[in-house]
Amino acid sequence: MKFFHYKGEKSKFDLNYFTYFFPQNIIKGKKTLIFIPEILEKKKKIAVLADKFLMKNFYSFLNLDGDVFLKIIFNGECSPKEFFRLKQIVLSNKIDCLICLGGGKAMDIAKLVKRDVSGLLLILVPTSAATCAAITSVSVMYDEKGKYIKTTESVCADFVVIDYEIFYKLPLVFFSAGIADTISKYFEIKAARKFIREKDLYGDIIFKMAEKLYLRLKEITYSNWNNMNNEIKEELTDINIIFSGIISLIGKFNITVSAAHTIAHSLTIKNPSQKFLHGEYVSFGLFIQENLLNNKKNIKELESFYIIHDLPFKLSQLNIYKQDLDSIFEFYLKLKKEEKIIFPVKDKMVYNQFIKNL
Repeated sequence: MKFFHYKGEKSKFDLNYFTYFFPQNIIKGKKTLIFIPEILEKKKKIAVLADKFLMKNFYSFLNLDGDVFLKIIFNGECSPKEFFRLKQIVLSNKIDCLICLGGGKAMDIAKLVKRDVSGLLLILVPTSAATCAAITSVSVMYDEKGKYIKTTESVCADFVVIDYEIFYKLPLVFFSAGIADTISKYFEIKAARKFIREKDLYGDIIFKMAEKLYLRLKEITYSNWNNMNNEIKEELTDINIIFSGIISLIGKFNITVSAAHTIAHSLTIKNPSQKFLHGEYVSFGLFIQENLLNNKKNIKELESFYIIHDLPFKLSQLNIYKQDLDSIFEFYLKLKKEEKIIFPVKDKMVYNQFIKNL
């Protein structure tokens, strides 16, 4: 949940004094990468951050010619160790512009570097529709093995450049994982609102927006999922990256993630499950959440929804088995306490749901 941003007691009057951050510029469309050289006009030392695969296969799309001072290979994990390594490279080379090409973890770590390096211009070029990290002002931290540590404050990028042509050939699993993450916000906000007496304008806005996105994603899913045209892929890119991110930004001091995300994070303690996308973890967490709340209509809807998207609602689908449950449950209890979930369900019920959904 998002109350980690603010440690005091929340009231409707406090909202007037909170600080909200949004990306300064979002450029989206076909062939938008051609605008990057124009953005870089006055920058002297430009670095590109990407993993080995993206650096090899997508770097040429940036059309930077000889402008780049340094190429930095991202090791694939948004960990404290990798953050300090990248920060030192940027500082020691006096980089004044960082272009990050990648998915959620790469963009999250780039936002942390920008937060700590004064005057650094950050341009994010998302290559995955599985995450809203390009838009948000938080970063999800993991250890070197991919175990979740915490979600922490970072900053928004100066420019987010979304080129639809990157997404036309993107495997559907990335869209599905992003959809799982987006719809989970609707269900988590809806669940949390039942147990919060005090309502506010921001909470109403994000709930209505999340509901609209959920209904549209259902419509797209049940129409012709396996034969989407490029126009629908563009819309899904906007929903999963931009609009899902806006929910998080507007709802910075409201609950936009809750039990489903905490359950998802608890699964990262097991090494075999680390090859999966964040949204795939979240899909399982959401299914467990709705079972715990005994929302039978939602459970039935999610089952049919997940089958179409090939999303997991069994732990075995995430390479997690009975012998892993105790360590996962222990980690869940730790995260639940730290993140202060508003979730009136007994812990034993959570464990029993894990067993039921092996």
